Amino acid sequence: MTRLQMRYERKTTLLKKAHNYSMLMILSYFSAIAVTLFVGVLIDIITDNTDLMIDVCTLTFLGFGLLGILCMALSFIYTEKAFERN
Repeated sequence: MTRLQMRYERKTTLLKKAHNYSMLMILSYFSAIAVTLFVGVLIDIITDNTDLMIDVCTLTFLGFGLLGILCMALSFIYTEKAFERN
């Protein structure tokens, strides 16, 4: 295997990882909205406690949002590694 082929394979694998992390980022952002709404309505129906609903929804939304931010950072890192000149 030549050096050029190895560089090409490394670049494609890094770009595949970056693509997977970007898809996970989009999925986590959609999940943040959907799961937060579902959990909020479910807690409101079951307990009828507004304070608990606000606390749980805030933590759920922030958790999925943080996951999306971390996936975005990993996607940027892998894209940068794929296009560096080594």
